[in-house]
Amino acid sequence: SATAKTGALLVEYVTAADDIDTVTAGEDDTVAEGAISKADALNVELTATVTDDVSVGVKYEKATGDADVTRYGAVALYALTDNATVMIEYLTDEVDETKDTTDSVTAHIGVSF
Repeated sequence: SATAKTGALLVEYVTAADDIDTVTAGEDDTVAEGAISKADALNVELTATVTDDVSVGVKYEKATGDADVTRYGAVALYALTDNATVMIEYLTDEVDETKDTTDSVTAHIGVSF
């Protein structure tokens, strides 16, 4: 098993100060006004540096408001050079009311100069 050299924990919580007024256009061009009770979001990320060139991480997100969504996933990053990295990320989203899920895989190449 790999032993992490360093790691980091990030926790973010954001909320609205008041209810959010909304306007929704219906299919028959009617307009409905409403409010979302104090929307909020939580983001938790845990990362570990496995070697000088490799880092891995996991994340969990929860957002409430107009649609309650839960998202979690994993990421791996490899440093090609001091100025270039490649990253692959897997995320799954679930809309709590409908239980619909979406899975996605994303690759990034980063270059700093």
